Amino acid sequence: MASSGGSSTTFHLYTHSAGNCDGEESPDHRLLVNYVYPADHYGRNINGGAVGSTINLQARMYFLREGETTKKITLPCGECDKIVGTRGYTIDNQFRAAKVTFGGKDGKSLGDGIFQYKDYELQPGINNIAITGTATAATNIQVTEIGCSGDTLICNTTLQPLTRTTTVWMQVYGVTIQTPDKLIIPVDESGYTKADTAITYTIAPAEYQAATAYVVILRDGNPMWYIPGKTQGTDTVTLARGCWFDIESDYEMEVVLNVGSGVEIKSAKIPLKPVCFQIVKPEENKENLIKNDNDGDPEMPPLKAEVELKGKDISLENPVYWKLKVEYIVNIPSPNSARSRNGLECNEQGVCKGTDGFLIPAPDPEDPSKDWIEMDGLTYEIDWGENFGGGRGVRFELCGGPSGPSTVGPPTSYTPSGSFDRIIFLRFNVRPSTTKVPSPIA
Repeated sequence: MASSGGSSTTFHLYTHSAGNCDGEESPDHRLLVNYVYPADHYGRNINGGAVGSTINLQARMYFLREGETTKKITLPCGECDKIVGTRGYTIDNQFRAAKVTFGGKDGKSLGDGIFQYKDYELQPGINNIAITGTATAATNIQVTEIGCSGDTLICNTTLQPLTRTTTVWMQVYGVTIQTPDKLIIPVDESGYTKADTAITYTIAPAEYQAATAYVVILRDGNPMWYIPGKTQGTDTVTLARGCWFDIESDYEMEVVLNVGSGVEIKSAKIPLKPVCFQIVKPEENKENLIKNDNDGDPEMPPLKAEVELKGKDISLENPVYWKLKVEYIVNIPSPNSARSRNGLECNEQGVCKGTDGFLIPAPDPEDPSKDWIEMDGLTYEIDWGENFGGGRGVRFELCGGPSGPSTVGPPTSYTPSGSFDRIIFLRFNVRPSTTKVPSPIA
């Protein structure tokens, strides 16, 4: 049990047999090497760093020497005064010659058995460093040769140098942090993020565990947000929907481990690009008059949606993905059940609105990637579909950009905002009719 102040703990210490256990063994002398991790100003061990950075390695070498005494030993051929161990041990760090190598490279003696190798360059992954010590003690040891040669007693005690070699292994880490090459952040026209953005990073090797880990968002080189993450392996943090970005500023992202310590490790800074698809066409609140053909079906004119890609130093490298939502907005002089659709609500003036409608393209439950229309460029000519009929208003939302928004391909991870960016008003001024098909407009 060990105690200090009001605290105490119980531990068990197990040792291997050594030295003069039966009372007749020669003294045991061992060379020991212990490595020491450097520490930061908080007292935390520095056991790693970024690949290519350097750390200082340090080791302590000393002899653990058993005391000597003389004991009369009786053999069949006679008696001999033998040098045996006393079972008492002392530490001896006074050497006639001593050398310690770190990974095969010579360390420098700092005195009293302390050796150091400065600026060891960390390699990727786990660095297993062999620390080998060789030393000759400043004082010799007495060794008794004892035995029988027939009836002749052999009993010779001589002084011999004490020389030993031993190796221990020190483990340090060359740490890398893997991040995306860049991040594209879709924002609305006011600069607010339109959806949650996942940011994934990986700390390697997997065995390394940092004290802290943060994803840092920088604006014009200055830290703006710190997002905490896991300190080991792979993690994904979330840049939440609704965060504001100045689309004209420069943003970067980096992962920082062990923030503020003596072993702060940073990933490479990657560009973080807020981008906005600003809708140019159709113009907001502009109505488009739709006439019926001779069969009473609406003649849907070609209609192009057009957006402008806004962002600093940004270009369109991948397709834009489009989704449209059709909603009924019917202007009828009087309620007409034949013209109303399920889900519509009509007021006293006969103006009916509702969310009963359909999506372009139609959702495919078995293949979510088909829920978006892939187009090159910043314009899309709306395909109304074969089943379009009656008065409807069309709304649409956009997703896409240089990375579409985060990977090439349909944005399966993109979460729609729930409200579309702009409504296209297709106004149908139809007359009451007793038939299910309205009369054409004159």
